[in-house]
Amino acid sequence: MKSQDLAKLRRLCKSVPMPEEPVVVGHIARAIGVKGEVKAIIEADDKNRLNNLKKIIINIESECFELIPKTIKPRSNYIQINFLGIDSPENASLLSGAEIIIPKAERPSLNDYEFYVDDLIGCMAETEDGEEIGTLIEVWHQPHYDLWVIDGANGDILIPAVKDFISKVDLIKHKIIIKYIEGLWD
Repeated sequence: MKSQDLAKLRRLCKSVPMPEEPVVVGHIARAIGVKGEVKAIIEADDKNRLNNLKKIIINIESECFELIPKTIKPRSNYIQINFLGIDSPENASLLSGAEIIIPKAERPSLNDYEFYVDDLIGCMAETEDGEEIGTLIEVWHQPHYDLWVIDGANGDILIPAVKDFISKVDLIKHKIIIKYIEGLWD
């Protein structure tokens, strides 16, 4: 982003400190429409998680801004947002590429067998017998279930994130116990 664009954004939006333990929940893809709306992609199962927020914090080039949503309209695979003070396509385009962040403490609680990806990344995967398989490095979201990518000794291993393969997830010990399935990682 050009320095003059960042300066203009500072005039349009309230600059705020980075939240404690920030979590990225989405990003602003681009400006859409003629009234300063933006297309936001939410990286969560709950596409309505922004609906009740009185303010939205974005991060652009390690600088955070607080924006007040005027309207939030869910679309098929994105959310259309119009922010107070952002009233033209030119101003909205300044937000393109911004991360939408929240403090980790404000994430909604999950049901059993549901986990936040950032809590899983870096967990050590091992068998029920204690044999280390590798480290979880990525989660691929698929239509029916997620695939966990484990960095193993012989390359990446894809583990379906379903009860048939996963015995236990212990986020306190940062450990995932995987059922031994012959040929899966041998």
